[in-house]
Amino acid sequence: MESIIFLVSVFLAGILSFFSPCIFPLLPVYAGILLDDQGNSKSFRFFGRDVAWSGLIRTLCFIAGISLIFFILGFGAGFLGHMLYADWFRYAMGIVIILLGLHQMEILHINKLEVQKTVTFKQSKSNHYLSAFLLGITFSFGWTPCIGPVLSSVLALAASGGNGA
Repeated sequence: MESIIFLVSVFLAGILSFFSPCIFPLLPVYAGILLDDQGNSKSFRFFGRDVAWSGLIRTLCFIAGISLIFFILGFGAGFLGHMLYADWFRYAMGIVIILLGLHQMEILHINKLEVQKTVTFKQSKSNHYLSAFLLGITFSFGWTPCIGPVLSSVLALAASGGNGA
């Protein structure tokens, strides 16, 4: 009974988080990118409407990109949840925080923390399905601050379970 309540509450939290105010301005942009046909895709009739295969597959790739990140976050929180409560982990993280504080106060100088890397990509004819998948991944990262309270409570429930599932 408890798992059913958990699943229903997580599903409702996901539905409610979709209606956050910072999502609505982005929806037309993403719909335009995902459903851009360029007049060369085949379509099929579904409930009296023509549906483009290409747009449908790109939308599914977009959903897969979003889902991948949230699955990784959920399984990561559940899998690593037991580690957060271990004494050795708290001591190790305390040492890391002290070292970073000393670096911030410029008492300790850590060269690796002051390196900047840039990556440039060549413009080429891209795969629209891969682009939709990557768009879903970036959408989930950009969406995370908008749904922070809901996502953190769901991840806390997953971490308290102590396992990946």
